[in-house]
Amino acid sequence: MDAAAVRWLASPEGWSALHELPPYDPAGELALQSALRGAGHSPEQAAALLLQSRLRSRARGKFGEFADGMLFTA
Repeated sequence: MDAAAVRWLASPEGWSALHELPPYDPAGELALQSALRGAGHSPEQAAALLLQSRLRSRARGKFGEFADGMLFTA
């Protein structure tokens, strides 16, 4: 993830989009990506949101509910 994606995720718009994401579901990733693009997010923003969703899902085992308030890098 590049610095521009992190800056966008940390912005009010990005943070709001992160909080609106449904729980991560690998089977629904393509549909979610399409929905994010349909909502007006750029390809880079949609990819960053999906990556955060995936990383937060993996981090919940270690950080519990606090993972939902963190930004992770791959």
